[in-house]
Amino acid sequence: MLGEIFVTEQQHGPNGLTAAIPVTAGFRSAEYRRHVWQMETGADGDCVLFENLSTLCVACLGICVGEGLCEPFPTYASAGAIQLSGLRIELTLLADSLSHLYQAGAPDELFGPADTIVATAQGETIPCFSLATSGVAPLDFDVGNGKVWLAATGNHPFSWTAANGDSRVLITLRGTPGAAHGSPSQVIIECDVPDTGYFEVPEAMIAALPDTSYLDTCGFSFCELSSIMRYSRAQGQLPSGHVSLFVGNTAPFWAIHSVGAGADGRGLEAMPGH
Repeated sequence: MLGEIFVTEQQHGPNGLTAAIPVTAGFRSAEYRRHVWQMETGADGDCVLFENLSTLCVACLGICVGEGLCEPFPTYASAGAIQLSGLRIELTLLADSLSHLYQAGAPDELFGPADTIVATAQGETIPCFSLATSGVAPLDFDVGNGKVWLAATGNHPFSWTAANGDSRVLITLRGTPGAAHGSPSQVIIECDVPDTGYFEVPEAMIAALPDTSYLDTCGFSFCELSSIMRYSRAQGQLPSGHVSLFVGNTAPFWAIHSVGAGADGRGLEAMPGH
């Protein structure tokens, strides 16, 4: 894979926060990885486990990808200006002159489910390309107070209102215990599943998450939100790899995991003030 573009409507979660910047893109001449700091370390059905392996390296001035294995920080490549059409606003993405990454803000309501969204890249280091996919309906996922207590034992069920069509759902769980604000997640779990309205994250995946608490203010730690996204996707093949366009609607939440909690996952965090 050379890279991917995300065009997402962001629902507002706890404290009005959103899970991600609405529109982003990144490309590499070498193999592209969505997660920079976390390496794929396991899989279970539709779910993949990514872990930050930095403790396995000593004095690594880059990314630790295995025990004693250090890679340089990734460098990104420009695909030129990227024109996005079919949205409720006109939007052209330009790569940052230093990082060569793309990002842009956007309104909460960015497209309709019947809209066709087209991304056309003029090309630069990454050759020109054009991808098109459909919009999706807003995801109806009951987050309640914005917190999801993950089951301490057994699989954890997620349910939402299914949509008609070929959309899929990406559940992303993040665990970042005791890390400073802005630090990368220690563990990420991604489950990419059909949009049927129900999925259970396997117990073996959840067990890999560290104890993760909740703070009413995101001042020092626990700041990376988990999310559930309904999306459609288009892929295109270039001479040296493929590129993807994701168009989605994302609902954020705090994923709270406590190893010492009861079967419903509620431990200390269920007490008033937590």
